[in-house]
Amino acid sequence: MSLSIEDFKGTKGEWFALLEYGGVYSIQNEDYYGGRNILEKQSVIDTEVEANALLITKATELLEILINLHQAVSSGNPHLLSEWNLKAKILTHEILKQTP
Repeated sequence: MSLSIEDFKGTKGEWFALLEYGGVYSIQNEDYYGGRNILEKQSVIDTEVEANALLITKATELLEILINLHQAVSSGNPHLLSEWNLKAKILTHEILKQTP
């Protein structure tokens, strides 16, 4: 069975974490107020909540990389494996760098 990111049933596209007044984190599919609300969490503003929100915004990209890494390993194609491994490394670095 071959999987692709198109099989994902959730909200498509890039997600953004927006910090609103009073410590409400809103995860939306547009980077301005007015996008579709994917998740909303009211909490005390702290670095853990902010880091969680940032990680959630990368979920679709992480899923795409995971699917493609699986396909590269299954096919035995070292070039695809190297390409998707690099993309995973870059995204992981980006997530960790953004974490407060």
